[in-house]
Amino acid sequence: MEARAGLNITVRNSLSGVLLYDSVVVVATDGAYTETLTAYDASNPLFSGAYEREGNYTISVNRPRYKPYTYTSILVQKDACHVIAQQYTVNLLPN
Repeated sequence: MEARAGLNITVRNSLSGVLLYDSVVVVATDGAYTETLTAYDASNPLFSGAYEREGNYTISVNRPRYKPYTYTSILVQKDACHVIAQQYTVNLLPN
């Protein structure tokens, strides 16, 4: 058995295209539910969460010296076995 992440977020510098990892905070909210997504591999950071949880999420991404970013209405649904993973790339604009 495995648990699948419903949300998978990659964060990049919008000017250089460089992947961002350090000091990045990605928060998913669905109504009263809030979760800080986690990236486990600094060399290929993918912020994941909402494991096996359906919902309609708002994603907030913050990093010092970058403009905050919010994306609304990411719908995570379930099939017969697992959630259907949603993958997004967020391009943060430096201040």
